[in-house]
Amino acid sequence: TVTNIPIYSKKETNIIMSQKESILLLLTQRKSELEKAIKQANQILKTPIEGYLEVNRQNNHYRYYLKPFTVSSNKRRTRTYIKDISIAKSIANHDYAKQVLKSSTQELKQILSLIATYSHATADNYYQNLHPGRKLLVSPILIDDEQYANQWLSDIPVSQNSYPVVAPILTENNEIVRSKSEKIIADKLKLKGIPYKYENPLHLGSATKYPDFTVLNKRTRKEYYWEHLGMIDNADYLKKAIAKIETYYENEIILGKNLIITYETSCQPLSVKVIESLINEYLL
Repeated sequence: TVTNIPIYSKKETNIIMSQKESILLLLTQRKSELEKAIKQANQILKTPIEGYLEVNRQNNHYRYYLKPFTVSSNKRRTRTYIKDISIAKSIANHDYAKQVLKSSTQELKQILSLIATYSHATADNYYQNLHPGRKLLVSPILIDDEQYANQWLSDIPVSQNSYPVVAPILTENNEIVRSKSEKIIADKLKLKGIPYKYENPLHLGSATKYPDFTVLNKRTRKEYYWEHLGMIDNADYLKKAIAKIETYYENEIILGKNLIITYETSCQPLSVKVIESLINEYLL
């Protein structure tokens, strides 16, 4: 376990996006939705509507009436039946637009206040802004994404994969990997600023596996495991790879959730576009 990193359960990490950038993104998206709704509601309300709509159900259909009721000569109130459905639609949409305008305007005011709050320094910035000498004395309670990533990377594994490296290849991070494809993945992760660990030991009950890459989404602080299957047209290799993936599934490491898989054959090389798509989907 990395010291001084706030501990969240896997469930909390998946559900709660607590970083400032994520909150700002969600707030900005909601602001845009509300502004469009307000504009559309105002457009509907430009056309004045007289009266109110009453809806009654008769058997399997609805009948629409205009309120207020008219008063007959004998002073009895009579309902005005709406024959033209377009009139009923206009009144219904007008009433709906008034409610949308009211609630959207109230929510937008709250959203703008939250955006203003998260656009300035938040609690996780205070440690970063401390005097260097004071930092040495403080154990941070909240840290920003870069600090979290640095501490995540500093967690040095106790054991290393003892499987021999036949043809060592050097990455941009000066790490030795086992194939050109793994170098492509590693270098692309580095280029995109994605923190990763190569063949970091993963203890699953009594078994220890070594995922090709353990990667971190800094924005959500969620950890993923990336396996590259480099010889899936080799029967023995594929059999071992499937067994490894089944062990992952038994331990809730599931493709699309927290497991990323790339593959190639002797005839079909690894696609760089696929790597970039996966990085954009899960890690940025």
